[in-house]
Amino acid sequence: MQKMVLIFVLLTLQSGLLLAQQTREEKLAQLRQRKDIKVTEVEKDIIKIEYPNGKTILKNIADYQPPTTYNQPTYSPTFDSTIIDLRTIDTTLYYQKYSFWQEVLLGSLDYEPMIGDINNNGLPEIYGQQYNADTSRITAMEMDSNGKFNNVYYNDSAQIVKSIYDIDKDGGKELQLGSNGILEQYPGNSYLFYKKQSDSSLATQLSFIFYRFGGQQENNYFGDWDSDNYTDWIFVDISVLPSINIYEFNPSINYFDSVYNYDFGNNYYGGFAIGDFDQDEKTEFLGGSIQGDVVSIGNNGNNSYGVNWNGSVETYNAYLATQTNDLDGNGKDEIWIMGQAFYNGIPKTRITIFESLANNYYYAVGRIDLVGVFSFDAGNVQSLDVDKDGKDEVMICIDANVIILKFTGSTNDQKYEVYYIKQNSIPGIYYFGATMYDLDNDGKEEIIISMQNYPNTGYRLLSDIYKPDSTTNVINEITETPENYSLYQNYPNPFNPTTIIKWQSPVNDFVKLKVFDLLGREVATLINEYKEAGTHSVEFNASGLPSGVYFYSIQIGNYVETRKLILQK
Repeated sequence: MQKMVLIFVLLTLQSGLLLAQQTREEKLAQLRQRKDIKVTEVEKDIIKIEYPNGKTILKNIADYQPPTTYNQPTYSPTFDSTIIDLRTIDTTLYYQKYSFWQEVLLGSLDYEPMIGDINNNGLPEIYGQQYNADTSRITAMEMDSNGKFNNVYYNDSAQIVKSIYDIDKDGGKELQLGSNGILEQYPGNSYLFYKKQSDSSLATQLSFIFYRFGGQQENNYFGDWDSDNYTDWIFVDISVLPSINIYEFNPSINYFDSVYNYDFGNNYYGGFAIGDFDQDEKTEFLGGSIQGDVVSIGNNGNNSYGVNWNGSVETYNAYLATQTNDLDGNGKDEIWIMGQAFYNGIPKTRITIFESLANNYYYAVGRIDLVGVFSFDAGNVQSLDVDKDGKDEVMICIDANVIILKFTGSTNDQKYEVYYIKQNSIPGIYYFGATMYDLDNDGKEEIIISMQNYPNTGYRLLSDIYKPDSTTNVINEITETPENYSLYQNYPNPFNPTTIIKWQSPVNDFVKLKVFDLLGREVATLINEYKEAGTHSVEFNASGLPSGVYFYSIQIGNYVETRKLILQK
């Protein structure tokens, strides 16, 4: 029976490896067949994608060619890389960590969901566009005490939710919405800032309208980066006047003053990773471009900013960035720059991880390749401590994937594994973005995915919410006798080099627990002894084995079960 179970698992794996992959030409053909967006090639290998809400993005679809002249990447002597093939990954190894909770009938077209508790009642609101409506109505749905979301706010003056932040530092958060002229209420790309009328109200009172010629703003971030107690604002303008801009809020006129402008011409930047990465007590902003260039803009004092470093990454469309809290313990925060390109026709999302080498100088210390993914819709990244171990994980939403990456390396050793992945396989469903937020205030963040259901039900925006499994990271020795046999999925998986395997038995009996390779050869015996009834666990150390797929099998009397595990060095 043990051999039959192992053969079945092997056949299942082999069938998964035969799944078709989409090449560059196939993805472009699929994109151009869609009726919900407009696709135009503005120059060779540069396409413009226009969405119903007026948003425009630019993508470089050329096969990647490394730069030959300037800004060559500099690599650390300990540079390491991780390769994760999303075409063949076994998502059944991760599904148990999060389960579907509910669907909220609003979404955010080509953005991650915007969530906050503006009225301070302990119940979060999700902001987005109304379900099965046109792009003219912004809606907020608030969670009630039973965990269900209900409509609490409508706005007919805007199409896009941009941010939630206390702009004027009065203790109440403002709501920023975007209007791009489709409704003809405001000129061009106008940004509407709404205030609260009381401590317990939502932000419904229009405070001011920000407008600058040109106008489509991406990558909005707020902070006080020059420490003068006024809110600073950085964003990218990718329309008529392509540039990176920094403004500062002026409370005396209830408006933003321009502080800094970096004109990047036709190179089109995104970003940013924000922090004091070179530890000079001044803030840096690092972002990447459509051609793979990377720029660092640094604060030089009160209302003073300038470019202090230029570099590159070996990819295109490097629009996404974040920072993590010194994962490898060497005293330096990491900078993540994420881009996408085709390599000999094969799509890859490439993450380059930088650290500071000296003041205003950075080099690459790690790389993560997500093979098989080039996104024309979803694209956002968020760093947070998902498993509460004191170190950030990184959540990424790209194409039809929501992925959480976990650091598994050591000092100056950048290695990562998949902590969780969800892949959409439903035709007509397009992910636009995801965020993690503790909706029910239990100390664990839910995953909220904004998506469009088209053409299955017409133009409809939705947000699906997934709750974490409270038992995911806990392995306990249970003293009471279980009612049946069970072999649990090892954790972590994939792993390097150790993982925990847990099982339970309702009877006292002799237990055999062994590990096999793909050819069915035994590579390790973990348990070969009499065990009392109960729940047990054992650590498997695979430091002497090569990377690959293995199987672990348990036999207790007539009970036999086999599971798959992945060693990823």
